[in-house]
Formats: sequence, structure tokens, C-alpha cells
Amino acid sequence: MRTGTKWAAAAALCAAAYGSTARAALINEIYHNPPSTDAPNEYVEIRGTPGELLAGVYLIFLEGDSGSSNPGDVNNIFDLTSRSIGSNGFLTIRQQGSPYLVAAGTTDLVSTAAGFTGGVGFSADTGTDIENLSYTALLVHVAPGGTAPTQTLDLDAGDNGLDALPAGWTILDGVGVLDGGASDRAYAGLVFSDDADGLIEPGATLVNLNAADWEVEYVMRFGDSTGSAAADWFAADVTGTPPTMTVNFAQASQPGLDGLTITNHLGASNPVPEPASAGVVAAGAIGILARRRRRARER
Repeated sequence: MRTGTKWAAAAALCAAAYGSTARAALINEIYHNPPSTDAPNEYVEIRGTPGELLAGVYLIFLEGDSGSSNPGDVNNIFDLTSRSIGSNGFLTIRQQGSPYLVAAGTTDLVSTAAGFTGGVGFSADTGTDIENLSYTALLVHVAPGGTAPTQTLDLDAGDNGLDALPAGWTILDGVGVLDGGASDRAYAGLVFSDDADGLIEPGATLVNLNAADWEVEYVMRFGDSTGSAAADWFAADVTGTPPTMTVNFAQASQPGLDGLTITNHLGASNPVPEPASAGVVAAGAIGILARRRRRARER
């Protein structure tokens, strides 16, 4: 059964049901497909209130490919229910042997076994890594007594859009990425697509990347953004050899971050391109610019 509720309205109701403290928990970065081998180079980052306990919180990845795959099926789960946001407001999850540096004060979870499979709350229907495109990443809260996500859960049983959420669920944040299949599906409020193809939820935004010769390998929020508009997020292909990998502006959702080394800001505010010069804003100014942009959008 379809919810029949537009994404924006549903997200607002869900956030209100969860409460103001937990609403601060957001997806900040996902590096799902490094240009070399996936392991040990994938990571995810969550941003929230410093010291916040993530009781009942899960990061899940839903299948987006149609055809032989099953859109809406839960492919990957990160169980964060026993974790807390770090004193600096960030939590990172990295693979065994990860080459990246992480800022002090971050809750830094590093797998003790292949890929993500050791001690970081990860489970998957297949493999040890985050499944590549097409997918939707959702950060969800499950209230006490609610239905925890499992690998057998299908949130789109009819392959026609998001079903009514399981008991006790609240969607805190989400982003979808599609690789161009006309019947592929995404279930978040913001969706990046390699081209104009793809099926999305009512009220969601589809960003057409016109990416004929590249695909999204990395997504992040700009600065300290909290919304689900295209201006809040950045998607790109990435080149290089871990841990030094950079963005090519010709293969990105927005210009202005050409040459950005994506792995040098884990545990800190993400970069933001300065509109006037298209240069990268210094870390100390990121929060100011992000707040200025939010105020401008609210006018």
C-alpha cells in the first residue's frame, strides 16, 4: 500500500514524532564506489549533536535497480543503536585497513574484518561493502517496540513506490542515486540520476546529471546543510589512488570544487564552493556560508 503522502510532508511529520534532539542526526557523506578496489576505501559519515546517543537509529541502503533486482529491498544495514555521535559532532564508519585520517573527537568505527563486516554493526544481503548504484540511503529511527530493519525487509513490495513505513519508523534523512535505468527507483527526498531517467517519490527532487560517460561514486552534504534540496548536496565521480582522491568538476553535480581532495575532511564540516569565486571556502567559514545560504532559501 502506498503512503499517498508527499515526501516533504512525510519527513516533517516523522521528524516531529522523533523530537528535536534526534533530528540533528543526518547523513553527511557516503563514499560507496572508490575508483580502485572498494575495500578498504569505502566509508560513511553521520553528523549530529555532539555526544548524542543514537538509540534506535539505523543507516540502511535500499536496492534501486529494477529488472532482475528488487527495488525497495534492504541491501545493507548499519546498526547504530549502541553508538553515540562524537564530541565534535561526527561519527564515521570505515573499513578494515582504511587509509583515511579522521579528526580528533570523532566517533570513529573501524571494521575488524573484511570490508565492513567486523564490529561496526554492518549486515548485507551479499558482499562486505556498500552495494553500488542504484540505491537509496535512509537514516531511520525505530521507536521502542518497533520493527527493526532486516535483510528480508522490502519497503516497496509492489515495486511501485514506498510502502507504509514499518511500525515505529521515522525517516531522519535520505539521499538516492540512480545510474540511469528508466525503471530504476529511489525513495529519498533528493535523488541524483546519471540522466533524466528514474522513478521517484511524490514531492521528491530529481537532479539530472547528464552523466553519459561517468557515474556517481561519492555524495556529501555541502558544509553544515540540513535540507533535502539540490543546493544542500554534492555528487561526483572521483579519480586518484586512495587516500588521495580528487573531484573533477566536469563530473560533478555542481562546479566549484575542482581538485577537492575528498578524504581530508572526515570528522569536520564539509567544504562549500564560494559562489563569487567558485573557490573552496576555508574550513572556518563553512558554517557561516551554509547558514547564510539557508537563510537566503527561507526568504
